[in-house]
Amino acid sequence: MTNPIAGVAQAERYTYQSLHWGLPMTPLLLVFYALVLRSDIHSWAVVGAVLASAVAAWAGLVVLHTGLRLAGDLAPGTWDRLFFAPARQRVCIVVWAVAALLTCVFASFLVPAIFEPGRFVDALTLSLAAATLAYPVFGLTRRRFPVYAVALGLVLACLAVAADLETLAYRIALLFPTVLWTGMWVLLTSMWVSVLQTTKELDRARHSSARLAVAEERLRFARDLHDVFGRTLSAVALKAELGAAQAEQGRSEAAATMHEVQAIATDALAEMRDLVRGYRETDLATEVAGARSLLEAVGIAVTTVIEAGPLPPAAARCLAWVVREGTTNVLRHAAATTVQLALIRDASGITLTLVNDGAGDVAPEAGSGLAGLTERLGEVGGTLSSQLQDGRWTLAAHMDQAALARLDEAGSSS
Repeated sequence: MTNPIAGVAQAERYTYQSLHWGLPMTPLLLVFYALVLRSDIHSWAVVGAVLASAVAAWAGLVVLHTGLRLAGDLAPGTWDRLFFAPARQRVCIVVWAVAALLTCVFASFLVPAIFEPGRFVDALTLSLAAATLAYPVFGLTRRRFPVYAVALGLVLACLAVAADLETLAYRIALLFPTVLWTGMWVLLTSMWVSVLQTTKELDRARHSSARLAVAEERLRFARDLHDVFGRTLSAVALKAELGAAQAEQGRSEAAATMHEVQAIATDALAEMRDLVRGYRETDLATEVAGARSLLEAVGIAVTTVIEAGPLPPAAARCLAWVVREGTTNVLRHAAATTVQLALIRDASGITLTLVNDGAGDVAPEAGSGLAGLTERLGEVGGTLSSQLQDGRWTLAAHMDQAALARLDEAGSSS
């Protein structure tokens, strides 16, 4: 099963490489192009093209990176400190546009005057430069047409600015292959951007589905509470009103009516306990199976090792809560790709460990869930610990043999 988290990371990495590394390569591409020309070149044009492309590359990286980050298509990363600048985005757009146009103007003076059959390096180089300089448009819009329009506009600038009678025929001959190559480069890059945007949308939908499932469970529980107490509290209110009226009139039926109110309230309390017990009681085997199914459903590889045998009911319930809370923390706070769940009973007692590889470098803050687990385990003689090491977060619950023996004895006596 493909891991969605790893898939999103790969899509981001491939798109980042194809877009972000293309812009810094433009000055080197133009230098290489000038060095392999077989005709005389203008040194000032080479210098101008290289300098302008370097400025366009830097400003374009800021525009591209900032746009993709603001649109949610790229996750925060180490490159943010260099290229994420929302406050300077408009200024960088102007600098990039002017520098990209100047690059193509200077590059136009590099086109050789002599036509050589079979020479494809001119069309290929100009198309690469024009398409790459148009990449920042991907950070401004999700539509493809503006990217094609900017790239083709830069191609025309490369072929038309310095046209004269000596090179006009060759430039006209270059028009078709250069436009064709430019369209292919933009199309290829658009495919990567589309893959990135699709994977990010699917990842957001996956998280939305998890939140929706939690919301639906809360609504279900609220509906069950309403069904149980709506009718019961209405009956209590009516009976209490009747009993009060009877008491005011000094009638003997008031006591019987209040006994009925007490019976209704007692039944309601029992119904509430049954409802909450069905919602809160946990079964260890069910929780382990449910955790595995839920984690695998979101693309996390799960390994389980269960070597515990029969457990006291109280111990099993506490460990089931550890599995539930630990799984919830993995889904909410970690970017895990693998999870190892082990339940081992040996001479020292029983130990449940839940390890995930998505904790990062900073240990998560202990929340109310872990505090509640610590209290719950403490009531049955168990302990809870956690540890962060090499990006792996380990949650461990342990009960020694003495605690298990006491729980066994308490269970048999009851």
